[in-house]
Amino acid sequence: MKSLQYADRSWNPLTGCDGPFGPGCAHCWARAMANRLHGRVGYPSDHPFRPVLHLDRLDDPTHWKKPQIIATCFMGDISCHPRGHLFDLAHAMRRVPRHTYLILTKIPTCFAGLDWPACCLLGTSVEDQAHYDLRVRVRPCRDRLLDWLSIEPLLGPIRLDLYAPPWIVIGYEHGPKARRTEARWVEDLISDARRLGRRVFFKDDPRMAADLPVRPDGVDLMETGF
Repeated sequence: MKSLQYADRSWNPLTGCDGPFGPGCAHCWARAMANRLHGRVGYPSDHPFRPVLHLDRLDDPTHWKKPQIIATCFMGDISCHPRGHLFDLAHAMRRVPRHTYLILTKIPTCFAGLDWPACCLLGTSVEDQAHYDLRVRVRPCRDRLLDWLSIEPLLGPIRLDLYAPPWIVIGYEHGPKARRTEARWVEDLISDARRLGRRVFFKDDPRMAADLPVRPDGVDLMETGF
């Protein structure tokens, strides 16, 4: 999995995706990595990116003694999995609440109807205004809105509103086929976020690291050397 500046490690008990779900999926790094790993480490040889539950990985968090920020199931989209897989995932996180689990999906309605533990942060990923309007204004759990928002890759202008989650990650698209992100789009997002009292982490500018969130145990992430 590609390096993430806002997580300590990754954990992928669910992998794979039936997408694409929008223009942000066009250069999917997870699909490309699964294709490279086909036939190895649990990725099917016939269709490496089909949804798979890796039962042997569900207990991994029990072995990590220090509380960590964990990028969870980023090698796919959990919305493509049956409800039973999501129940197994929620149960595995509930067993080890010392960690903070970051979850992203392109289809946030998949969160509905399950008892997600407080130690997991439910998020969605958007790339432009149309997909922000489609994915952000949802209530994935009773009395709970989305916890965070990933705007990566940023492919068009987005204006935030009161539905914006409390923590927002912004990032460019990278690689030889990367599509352009305009500086004014980033500036408008940061301005909106601060006006609304939302925290922002702009991955491509280390000066934004001061807005990283705080762990549930009260330890500021900047003090951990992350």
